[in-house]
Amino acid sequence: MLASWRMLREERDLRLLLTAGFVSGLGDWFHTVAVLALIFMLTGSGLVVGLTLALKVIPRIALSGLAGAVADRFSRLRIVAACDLLRIPLALSLLLATSPDRVWLIYVATTLLVVCDTFENPARQAAVPSLVREEHLTAANGLSQALAGIVMIAGSALGGLVVAAFGPGVAFAVDAASFLASGLLILAMRTQVKGAVRATAPLGELLAAVRGSRMLQALLALVTLWPLGGGAVNVLLSVYAVRVFHAGSQGIGILYMAIGVGLVVGGSLAGPLARRLGRGAVLGYLTEGVCHMLVSQAPTLPAAALLLTCATFGAGVGNACVSTLLMRSVERAVLGRLFAAISALSSTVMALSMLGAGFAVEVWSARLLGLVAGALVAGAGLIGAGCLRWATRGAVAGETLAAA
Repeated sequence: MLASWRMLREERDLRLLLTAGFVSGLGDWFHTVAVLALIFMLTGSGLVVGLTLALKVIPRIALSGLAGAVADRFSRLRIVAACDLLRIPLALSLLLATSPDRVWLIYVATTLLVVCDTFENPARQAAVPSLVREEHLTAANGLSQALAGIVMIAGSALGGLVVAAFGPGVAFAVDAASFLASGLLILAMRTQVKGAVRATAPLGELLAAVRGSRMLQALLALVTLWPLGGGAVNVLLSVYAVRVFHAGSQGIGILYMAIGVGLVVGGSLAGPLARRLGRGAVLGYLTEGVCHMLVSQAPTLPAAALLLTCATFGAGVGNACVSTLLMRSVERAVLGRLFAAISALSSTVMALSMLGAGFAVEVWSARLLGLVAGALVAGAGLIGAGCLRWATRGAVAGETLAAA
């Protein structure tokens, strides 16, 4: 585990990129907690909360294609920095939402913040292979997963404390400051990563890359199938805490903390563990699915938290392996469009899964639905194993070695 973190000493620009992501990620959690608190303060409406959360999905689906093309045409790091700086006034605009007749400001700001995020994410992901040595790529992707876990643990806890002690306004100010710090860190990087997309055929190049790579087709199948169960799991976390274990908001916090711990450990160990990336991806998702099935049958909240940690450990390893394989399966010039397309596909499937789970949980027991959701995640791993085996039969030597 320590070896992966020590690697950061050798990779200055990756260190800055991950630090920037950590800082802005903390700000995102402050924003999330503060927005939900503010909505309830102003309206007391669960419907408004649902609408606000829905607004986070729509831009990702609608604008991912454009975001990917932009990431492959212009300097990827400057896109990240620009998105950070644009989000400063958007975060501060929420300070003006002080009465029920100004709730519309929350809708507008939330939508525009997600638009910025939609453009930033593919640019950030596509920049990673150009910032590190090849032998450090899996460890770099694993550390990204680990930092996401740390941000989840620290951001949700600190955000809740700040909002409770000082109100949503201070949290929005902290969010804005985090974007400023993140943008300055990105601008301090030495490397500039620019794509080379042809303006006349941005989608055509990506489709040609997909058609020409069995490995890429197999990976796309895997990342599209996983959200079928993953979306339902997201819905069930709160249901487990409240309905199954009768632990209320404290139980929700414990389960989310377990997720964060699993991501930290799994992401930190992805580099040393995943010598064979294809096998690491499959075993990671199988572990996640089986553990989610066990979570659904856990007798106590602590047992569920421990199993949830094991599940997200598998997810951390699997996600790092898949990200590395994706980065190695196509030319760097189309990575932005690839990650944007994956974001659109997975967001769509995730949204449908969450919607279906929301209806199903009113008919089925949470334990039964959780068992099905875990089986779907494990099934994605099994299908992924078959797809990767098919891919390696017809892949070029480089792809075969990467996935073996």
